[in-house]
Amino acid sequence: QLAEGVGQDIVNAAILALAFVMLAWHVISASRHGMQAAGEARQLGRAVQEGVSTPWALIVAVALSVLREGAETVLFVTGMITSTGSADLAASSGALAGCVIGLVVGSVAGLVLYLGLSRIPVRRLFAVTNTMVMLLAAAMASQLARSLIQAGLLPSLASPAWNTSQLLPMESPVGTVLHALVGYDAQPSGMQLVFYAAGLMLILIGTRLMRPAPRRPLPA
Repeated sequence: QLAEGVGQDIVNAAILALAFVMLAWHVISASRHGMQAAGEARQLGRAVQEGVSTPWALIVAVALSVLREGAETVLFVTGMITSTGSADLAASSGALAGCVIGLVVGSVAGLVLYLGLSRIPVRRLFAVTNTMVMLLAAAMASQLARSLIQAGLLPSLASPAWNTSQLLPMESPVGTVLHALVGYDAQPSGMQLVFYAAGLMLILIGTRLMRPAPRRPLPA
């Protein structure tokens, strides 16, 4: 097997490393250009509302932003229905019903989020979303350490550093959500904690270095 049987762990580590770099760069670049992009988007929306600009630019931008995720969803559902075969009509019907329910729930959730987020100041919204993405990037760094430990390329340092399986199991709904959002692990190793903290520090330092300097008033 590839790399003495640890090829899958190495591939996973490479994917997680790439994900961390992309998320970290998103946070760092957003700290410098995020407000400018928000201002441009606000100007475009205002121009469309006032009739100065056609809504097609806004429509195309929104369509392109959801095209990738929508295409993946369609392919996934099509493959799932196809794999059940024509004989398993109940499974196919259940999959289609789930798609319809998911579409309705997603539409309602999107509307609720829009009505709520539209009333939040843009600066505060960017701060919250950047914090969430930063924690997600740190979670990717922690999982990267886990893959490297499984591949035998890093020591675990302490395994586990703690065990909260009885208090909050990974398989519970709350544990699953926290694992996806902030990288919660009921039994993390010491190396995972090091990678998590190092990921946060790298992003914070990069954000501080890339943040635009405050404008000084011109001398009279």
